[in-house]
Amino acid sequence: MCGGNIFLDTTRLLAEQTDNLPDEIWNYVKDCKVVQTAILLMAAQKHIRGGSSYKRNDDPKLDGFTTINNRIRHSMTSELGMCQNEEKLQQLWSKFKVMLSSSLLIDIISQAGEIIGDYTRDHPEASHADIFEQVSSILKSYGFNPNGQDIDIKNLCPYKFRMPSGELSDQYGSLVATKATTGVPDLLAAEKKGCWKETD
Repeated sequence: MCGGNIFLDTTRLLAEQTDNLPDEIWNYVKDCKVVQTAILLMAAQKHIRGGSSYKRNDDPKLDGFTTINNRIRHSMTSELGMCQNEEKLQQLWSKFKVMLSSSLLIDIISQAGEIIGDYTRDHPEASHADIFEQVSSILKSYGFNPNGQDIDIKNLCPYKFRMPSGELSDQYGSLVATKATTGVPDLLAAEKKGCWKETD
C-alpha cells in the first residue's frame, strides 16, 4: 500500500468517478476484505473527507470516515442483538475482529493518511525498511502501534496516549504536531472496558 504510487493513483482516479464510493467501501468491510479496504481508503481519502456522496442520507456535518465507522458500529450492534447462542457468538467475534481492524484503519487514515501519503509520494524509491520505520513513527505519533516485527494491518493496537511528535523526523514532525489528535479510537473503548472478550 505504501510502495505502489502508480496503483494508488489509478485507484484514486477511479474513486473520483464513483458515485457510490461509501457503498463500495462498506462492501469490502462487511466481506472482511481488509487489504482492499485499506487500499481504497488510502487512495480515496481526499474524496472521502469531502465527497458529497457520503452525505446523501447522513448528517452533513460528518465526514466520510465517520459515516463509514458509524455504519460499522450499527451493523455490529444489530448482529450482536440478534445473536441467540454461544456458537453464533463465537462466529460473530471472528467477524467482528476483522471489522474492528477495518474501523481502526479508517481511524488511522482519517488522522494520519495525508502525512503517510505525503511521505510515500516524496519517497517513491524508499526501501521497505525505510517505509516501515517512517510509517511506524507516524502511526505511533497518532497513538497507533504495530505489534511484532512487521506491520500487519490485521494486528494493530492503540497506545493509551499519543507519543510526542519529537519521535518523528524533523521534516514530518511539524505536520504531525499540527494534525494529530489524542485519544483512543471509539470502537476500541468497549474492548478496553472489557465489553469485548477474545475467545480462542
